Amino acid sequence: QSYYYRLKATNSAGDSGYSPILGPITAQGQTVRLDAGGAGTGTDWSADVDWHETGGIGGTANCGCTVSTAGVANAAPDAVYQSERWGPAFSYTIPKLTPNTAYTVRLHYAETDGLTTGQRQFNVFINQGQVESNLDVYATVGADKALVHDYPVTSNGAGDISIWFTSGAANGPDIRGIEVLSPSSGSGVTLFASSFENGDPQPTWTNTVDTGPGYGGNINNVGGICCGLTGPEAGVRTNEYAHTGNTAFVFSGMDNSTTASYAYMKIFDVSASAITVGSGTTLSYWIYPESQNNAIGGSYVSGTNSTCVAIDMIFSDGSTLRDAGATDQHGNALHPSGQCNHLTLDTWNYVAVNLGAAVAGRTINRIDIGYDQGANTGGFRGYVDDILIDNPS
Repeated sequence: QSYYYRLKATNSAGDSGYSPILGPITAQGQTVRLDAGGAGTGTDWSADVDWHETGGIGGTANCGCTVSTAGVANAAPDAVYQSERWGPAFSYTIPKLTPNTAYTVRLHYAETDGLTTGQRQFNVFINQGQVESNLDVYATVGADKALVHDYPVTSNGAGDISIWFTSGAANGPDIRGIEVLSPSSGSGVTLFASSFENGDPQPTWTNTVDTGPGYGGNINNVGGICCGLTGPEAGVRTNEYAHTGNTAFVFSGMDNSTTASYAYMKIFDVSASAITVGSGTTLSYWIYPESQNNAIGGSYVSGTNSTCVAIDMIFSDGSTLRDAGATDQHGNALHPSGQCNHLTLDTWNYVAVNLGAAVAGRTINRIDIGYDQGANTGGFRGYVDDILIDNPS
């Protein structure tokens, strides 16, 4: 539940009268909306609070311009995009949420400062996991246009969610609005979710190549990464790396050809769940591709091979997600080869896909993980966690 309030200052000379309506003040587990760099919008979005400069001096600004929200789902009010917080590095800590609870963080971006492609690229981290790497708002949507990205996250044991903005390849970050949405606040309808923890849906298969039915992808010129393994790994691991909890899904293999190498491995059979993709259905997941310097499996990994991995789906009509033309939040093809070199090694990367834009009306039979690359040989290894298919509000 959200509460709104007015302020009045009083001293020996009298009182100031009441301020305009302020707020909201948010009870545990409910919605938070911050107008970054701004004074709020009255009853829906609160003024800019809970921020900290973490690297140099920044500030706030208001462009006084018109920012288009046409065709943008879940857009904020116009005034939110006109104000901004900027700086070399800064963070927000959203307090007093329900501890250890799933939320959606919805961030609102816009480029209104006259910069063009490549002139502002910045990084975003939520609870120490990287969700954006060199985000270029202008390259994604152009100037004076709203960009909205959703990120699933779990509050920590104190009931906090921390959001960090850092400089990337060019200039410093800026942010226009921040929302934290709990499941009970209408943040969406979950169609499928697994973090591979006890009580979550568990993989139907382990170390199993998808040979069909449908165009399962199969395997070609990929073997075991080491240690007597006869084929690629695809299974649950505990107490190695996990984005949330203690468990995640490991993938690994050895690429043996410079011309055509791929391996598509089964994870979940969801055919009995009748998950039909709607116009607004999204897929998101976190992926941790290992480098050759990684302490667990890195000695067997070559170059950036581990980045050539993506979640795949097989639909009831035999078609696949990888060949449907779907793209992630950065515009990269959601085909394993399309993800090559677009993921950061040795950190958790957030990947989000608008399924509805590519495969609306299709019913999901299987969820797979695929490796696909033609250019390089050598090992690949990493982890996937927090797979979510939902219909956001």
